[in-house]
Amino acid sequence: MPLSSNGLLSMALCGDHLFVGSGDGKLKKLNIAEGKWNLTHEAQLDSKIMSLTVSNDQKELLAGTMNGKLYRVLENDLSFLVHTDSHTGQINDVNFSPKRSD
Repeated sequence: MPLSSNGLLSMALCGDHLFVGSGDGKLKKLNIAEGKWNLTHEAQLDSKIMSLTVSNDQKELLAGTMNGKLYRVLENDLSFLVHTDSHTGQINDVNFSPKRSD
């Protein structure tokens, strides 16, 4: 079963489902019950999916991408939202305002 055009970079197992994150930014959900592999859902994220992990309640996944985004993904249908967005390059300068403490 072809899963990615740029390689599988991360995987997470949750019950009878295997989640795979690939170099083309696709997150796929495979049902692996009864010795058969079936693709059930697919989502397209912003860039290469470098890491996947399943939450303790097994209802969500966290997916980290090469572009510095961390996504919360629902396990049942792979709907997602950006949880955190960070920089991916060097920090060259930091400035603190003397009038604000936050």
